[in-house]
Amino acid sequence: MFEVQAEAASLYKFYSFNARNLEALSEPYVWFSKLDSFNDPFEGVVREVEIKGEQMLLPMMKKYLKYKHKMPAIEAEKALLQHLLRAPEEAAAEYQQIAEDITNATRADIEKLSFFCLFRENPERSPHEKLLMWSHYSDGLRGMRLEFDTGALLDSLEVPSGAVIAHPVKYVSEPPTVSVMDYLSLLSDKISFKDCAEIVFNRVAFKNTAWEYEQEYRIISHQAGMARYSPDAIKEVVFGEKMPDRQKRIAYKLLRAHGSNTKFKVAKISRWNYEIVFEEYVN
Repeated sequence: MFEVQAEAASLYKFYSFNARNLEALSEPYVWFSKLDSFNDPFEGVVREVEIKGEQMLLPMMKKYLKYKHKMPAIEAEKALLQHLLRAPEEAAAEYQQIAEDITNATRADIEKLSFFCLFRENPERSPHEKLLMWSHYSDGLRGMRLEFDTGALLDSLEVPSGAVIAHPVKYVSEPPTVSVMDYLSLLSDKISFKDCAEIVFNRVAFKNTAWEYEQEYRIISHQAGMARYSPDAIKEVVFGEKMPDRQKRIAYKLLRAHGSNTKFKVAKISRWNYEIVFEEYVN
Protein backbone atom coordinates (compact mmCIF):
# COMPACT_ATOMS: atom_id res chain seq x y z
CA MET A 1 0.00 0.00 0.00
CA PHE A 2 2.86 2.38 0.81
CA GLU A 3 6.24 2.78 -0.80
CA VAL A 4 8.85 2.83 1.96
CA GLN A 5 12.43 3.79 1.24
CA ALA A 6 14.95 1.12 2.23
CA GLU A 7 16.90 3.48 4.46
CA ALA A 8 13.72 4.28 6.35
CA ALA A 9 12.63 0.74 7.19
CA SER A 10 12.60 1.93 10.81
CA LEU A 11 11.49 5.28 12.18
CA TYR A 12 12.05 6.65 15.68
CA LYS A 13 10.11 8.81 18.11
CA PHE A 14 11.28 10.19 21.46
CA TYR A 15 8.88 10.46 24.37
CA SER A 16 9.19 12.09 27.75
CA PHE A 17 7.42 10.47 30.71
CA ASN A 18 4.09 12.23 31.26
CA ALA A 19 0.39 11.41 31.45
CA ARG A 20 -0.31 12.33 27.81
CA ASN A 21 2.47 10.12 26.45
CA LEU A 22 1.52 7.23 28.73
CA GLU A 23 -2.00 7.43 27.34
CA ALA A 24 -0.61 7.41 23.80
CA LEU A 25 1.44 4.30 24.60
CA SER A 26 -1.44 2.48 26.26
CA GLU A 27 -3.90 2.89 23.34
CA PRO A 28 -1.53 3.09 21.35
CA TYR A 29 -1.91 6.17 19.15
CA VAL A 30 0.10 8.94 17.50
CA TRP A 31 -0.83 12.60 17.26
CA PHE A 32 -1.00 14.59 14.01
CA SER A 33 -0.29 18.32 14.46
CA LYS A 34 -0.70 21.40 12.30
CA LEU A 35 2.39 23.00 10.80
CA ASP A 36 2.02 26.22 12.80
CA SER A 37 2.52 24.31 16.05
CA PHE A 38 6.08 23.24 15.14
CA ASN A 39 9.15 24.71 16.83
CA ASP A 40 10.92 25.88 13.65
CA PRO A 41 9.63 29.39 12.76
CA PHE A 42 10.73 28.85 9.14
CA GLU A 43 8.39 25.92 8.49
CA GLY A 44 6.84 26.20 5.04
CA VAL A 45 8.92 29.24 4.04
CA VAL A 46 9.60 29.27 0.26
CA ARG A 47 10.58 31.74 -2.42
CA GLU A 48 7.66 32.12 -4.80
CA VAL A 49 8.33 32.94 -8.45
CA GLU A 50 6.17 35.85 -9.52
CA ILE A 51 4.30 35.07 -12.75
CA LYS A 52 4.51 38.09 -15.05
CA GLY A 53 4.52 38.71 -18.77
CA GLU A 54 2.93 36.87 -21.66
CA GLN A 55 5.67 34.23 -21.86
CA MET A 56 4.92 33.10 -18.30
CA LEU A 57 1.19 33.77 -18.13
CA LEU A 58 0.19 31.90 -21.31
CA PRO A 59 1.66 28.48 -20.29
CA MET A 60 0.12 28.92 -16.85
CA MET A 61 -3.32 29.73 -18.27
CA LYS A 62 -3.19 26.82 -20.73
CA LYS A 63 -2.69 24.45 -17.80
CA TYR A 64 -5.31 26.29 -15.79
CA LEU A 65 -7.94 25.84 -18.52
CA LYS A 66 -6.92 22.20 -18.95
CA TYR A 67 -7.40 21.30 -15.29
CA LYS A 68 -10.13 23.73 -14.29
CA HIS A 69 -12.31 23.68 -17.39
CA LYS A 70 -11.02 20.53 -19.18
CA MET A 71 -10.28 22.56 -22.29
CA PRO A 72 -8.01 20.94 -24.92
CA ALA A 73 -4.62 22.63 -25.31
CA ILE A 74 -5.23 23.92 -28.88
CA GLU A 75 -8.57 25.47 -27.97
CA ALA A 76 -7.12 26.98 -24.80
CA GLU A 77 -4.22 28.61 -26.62
CA LYS A 78 -6.56 30.04 -29.28
CA ALA A 79 -8.94 31.49 -26.68
CA LEU A 80 -6.09 33.01 -24.66
CA LEU A 81 -4.44 34.65 -27.66
CA GLN A 82 -7.75 36.12 -28.78
CA HIS A 83 -8.30 37.52 -25.29
CA LEU A 84 -4.83 39.03 -25.20
CA LEU A 85 -5.23 40.61 -28.64
CA ARG A 86 -8.68 41.99 -27.79
CA ALA A 87 -7.89 43.37 -24.34
CA PRO A 88 -4.22 42.84 -23.44
CA GLU A 89 -4.17 44.78 -20.14
CA GLU A 90 -7.44 43.28 -18.92
CA ALA A 91 -6.33 39.76 -19.86
CA ALA A 92 -2.93 40.12 -18.16
CA ALA A 93 -4.54 41.47 -14.98
CA GLU A 94 -7.08 38.64 -14.95
CA TYR A 95 -4.41 35.99 -15.46
CA GLN A 96 -2.24 37.56 -12.76
CA GLN A 97 -5.16 37.40 -10.33
CA ILE A 98 -5.75 33.74 -11.16
CA ALA A 99 -2.09 33.01 -10.39
CA GLU A 100 -2.43 34.71 -7.01
CA ASP A 101 -5.67 32.87 -6.26
CA ILE A 102 -4.08 29.50 -7.02
CA THR A 103 -1.09 30.29 -4.77
CA ASN A 104 -3.38 31.39 -1.94
CA ALA A 105 -5.49 28.25 -2.36
CA THR A 106 -2.36 26.14 -2.09
CA ARG A 107 -1.40 27.88 1.14
CA ALA A 108 -4.88 27.08 2.43
CA ASP A 109 -4.44 23.42 1.44
CA ILE A 110 -1.20 23.29 3.44
CA GLU A 111 -2.99 24.63 6.50
CA LYS A 112 -5.46 21.73 6.25
CA LEU A 113 -2.73 19.08 6.39
CA SER A 114 -1.48 17.56 9.64
CA PHE A 115 1.87 15.94 10.39
CA PHE A 116 3.35 13.30 12.65
CA CYS A 117 7.12 13.76 12.90
CA LEU A 118 9.67 11.03 13.50
CA PHE A 119 13.38 10.54 12.87
CA ARG A 120 15.45 8.23 10.72
CA GLU A 121 18.60 6.51 11.90
CA ASN A 122 21.61 7.66 9.93
CA PRO A 123 24.76 5.48 10.09
CA GLU A 124 26.81 8.60 9.32
CA ARG A 125 25.33 10.55 12.24
CA SER A 126 28.09 11.47 14.67
CA PRO A 127 27.96 10.47 18.37
CA HIS A 128 27.59 14.19 19.14
CA GLU A 129 24.44 14.38 17.04
CA LYS A 130 22.97 11.34 18.79
CA LEU A 131 23.68 13.04 22.10
CA LEU A 132 21.71 16.07 20.90
CA MET A 133 18.72 13.91 20.00
CA TRP A 134 18.59 12.28 23.42
CA SER A 135 19.11 15.62 25.13
CA HIS A 136 16.59 17.65 23.11
CA TYR A 137 13.81 15.11 22.67
CA SER A 138 14.06 12.75 25.60
CA ASP A 139 14.58 15.11 28.52
CA GLY A 140 18.28 14.36 28.85
CA LEU A 141 18.00 10.53 29.04
CA ARG A 142 14.97 10.81 31.34
CA GLY A 143 12.56 9.67 28.62
CA MET A 144 12.42 6.89 26.04
CA ARG A 145 12.78 6.23 22.32
CA LEU A 146 10.43 4.02 20.32
CA GLU A 147 11.50 2.31 17.11
CA PHE A 148 8.70 1.68 14.63
CA ASP A 149 8.54 -0.66 11.68
CA THR A 150 7.73 1.95 9.03
CA GLY A 151 5.54 -0.24 6.84
CA ALA A 152 3.61 -1.70 9.78
CA LEU A 153 3.03 1.75 11.25
CA LEU A 154 1.78 3.28 8.00
CA ASP A 155 -0.42 0.32 7.11
CA SER A 156 -2.09 0.18 10.53
CA LEU A 157 -2.74 3.89 11.09
CA GLU A 158 -6.46 4.47 11.56
CA VAL A 159 -6.88 7.68 9.61
CA PRO A 160 -10.46 8.67 8.63
CA SER A 161 -9.39 9.82 5.19
CA GLY A 162 -7.96 6.35 4.62
CA ALA A 163 -4.66 7.64 3.29
CA VAL A 164 -1.35 8.92 4.57
CA ILE A 165 2.00 9.46 2.90
CA ALA A 166 5.47 9.58 4.39
CA HIS A 167 8.49 11.61 3.32
CA PRO A 168 11.96 12.46 4.58
CA VAL A 169 12.72 16.12 5.21
CA LYS A 170 15.38 17.66 2.96
CA TYR A 171 17.95 20.06 4.40
CA VAL A 172 18.99 23.11 2.41
CA SER A 173 20.92 26.34 2.95
CA GLU A 174 18.33 28.49 1.15
CA PRO A 175 14.51 28.27 0.99
CA PRO A 176 13.30 26.33 -2.08
CA THR A 177 11.85 28.18 -5.06
CA VAL A 178 8.31 27.31 -6.11
CA SER A 179 5.99 28.51 -8.85
CA VAL A 180 2.26 28.54 -9.38
CA MET A 181 2.99 26.14 -12.26
CA ASP A 182 3.79 23.53 -9.61
CA TYR A 183 0.28 23.78 -8.19
CA LEU A 184 -1.94 23.77 -11.28
CA SER A 185 -2.64 20.03 -11.27
CA LEU A 186 -4.22 20.51 -7.83
CA LEU A 187 -7.20 21.96 -9.71
CA SER A 188 -7.99 18.62 -11.31
CA ASP A 189 -11.02 16.85 -9.86
CA LYS A 190 -9.26 13.56 -10.57
CA ILE A 191 -6.18 14.19 -8.44
CA SER A 192 -5.70 11.67 -5.63
CA PHE A 193 -4.87 12.52 -2.02
CA LYS A 194 -1.40 11.05 -2.51
CA ASP A 195 -0.67 13.15 -5.61
CA CYS A 196 -2.09 16.24 -3.92
CA ALA A 197 -0.02 15.68 -0.80
CA GLU A 198 3.12 15.03 -2.88
CA ILE A 199 2.74 18.44 -4.56
CA VAL A 200 1.88 20.33 -1.40
CA PHE A 201 4.63 18.55 0.53
CA ASN A 202 7.25 20.27 -1.60
CA ARG A 203 6.41 23.41 0.37
CA VAL A 204 6.98 21.73 3.71
CA ALA A 205 9.68 19.19 2.82
CA PHE A 206 12.59 21.51 3.49
CA LYS A 207 14.38 22.76 6.60
CA ASN A 208 17.61 24.65 7.08
CA THR A 209 20.81 22.61 7.39
CA ALA A 210 21.00 23.63 11.06
CA TRP A 211 18.38 20.90 11.67
CA GLU A 212 20.11 18.22 9.60
CA TYR A 213 21.27 16.25 12.62
CA GLU A 214 17.62 15.29 13.23
CA GLN A 215 17.13 13.34 9.95
CA GLU A 216 13.40 14.01 10.28
CA TYR A 217 10.69 11.99 8.57
CA ARG A 218 7.11 13.23 8.30
CA ILE A 219 3.83 11.36 7.92
CA ILE A 220 1.07 13.50 6.41
CA SER A 221 -2.69 13.22 6.87
CA HIS A 222 -5.79 15.33 6.27
CA GLN A 223 -6.94 14.50 9.79
CA ALA A 224 -5.49 16.31 12.81
CA GLY A 225 -5.30 14.74 16.25
CA MET A 226 -5.31 11.10 17.33
CA ALA A 227 -4.68 8.14 15.05
CA ARG A 228 -4.45 4.65 16.50
CA TYR A 229 -2.03 2.05 15.14
CA SER A 230 -1.14 -1.59 15.74
CA PRO A 231 1.20 -2.23 18.70
CA ASP A 232 2.97 -4.75 16.46
CA ALA A 233 4.50 -1.73 14.71
CA ILE A 234 6.68 -1.07 17.78
CA LYS A 235 9.94 -2.94 17.28
CA GLU A 236 11.97 -1.64 20.19
CA VAL A 237 11.76 0.66 23.22
CA VAL A 238 14.88 2.24 24.70
CA PHE A 239 14.68 3.83 28.15
CA GLY A 240 17.08 6.61 29.09
CA GLU A 241 19.22 5.58 32.06
CA LYS A 242 18.17 8.69 34.04
CA MET A 243 14.54 7.66 33.83
CA PRO A 244 13.51 6.55 37.34
CA ASP A 245 13.14 2.77 37.69
CA ARG A 246 9.50 3.11 38.71
CA GLN A 247 8.73 4.99 35.50
CA LYS A 248 10.57 2.38 33.44
CA ARG A 249 8.45 -0.36 35.02
CA ILE A 250 5.21 1.55 34.35
CA ALA A 251 6.08 2.14 30.69
CA TYR A 252 7.28 -1.47 30.35
CA LYS A 253 4.01 -2.90 31.69
CA LEU A 254 1.91 -0.62 29.48
CA LEU A 255 3.76 -1.69 26.37
CA ARG A 256 4.05 -5.36 27.36
CA ALA A 257 0.28 -5.49 27.89
CA HIS A 258 -0.18 -5.28 24.11
CA GLY A 259 1.34 -8.75 23.79
CA SER A 260 3.73 -7.69 21.01
CA ASN A 261 7.31 -8.89 20.54
CA THR A 262 8.79 -5.50 21.37
CA LYS A 263 12.39 -5.49 22.59
CA PHE A 264 13.47 -3.30 25.50
CA LYS A 265 16.84 -1.67 26.10
CA VAL A 266 18.45 1.09 28.17
CA ALA A 267 20.50 3.96 26.73
CA LYS A 268 23.47 4.84 28.92
CA ILE A 269 26.27 7.36 28.93
CA SER A 270 29.60 5.83 27.96
CA ARG A 271 32.18 6.10 30.74
CA TRP A 272 34.99 6.42 28.21
CA ASN A 273 33.85 8.99 25.65
CA TYR A 274 30.96 11.24 24.57
CA GLU A 275 28.73 8.48 23.26
CA ILE A 276 25.48 6.70 24.07
CA VAL A 277 25.68 2.93 24.56
CA PHE A 278 22.80 0.45 24.72
CA GLU A 279 22.16 -2.49 27.05
CA GLU A 280 19.32 -4.97 27.44
CA TYR A 281 16.64 -3.83 29.86
CA VAL A 282 16.02 -6.17 32.77
CA ASN A 283 12.66 -5.65 34.46
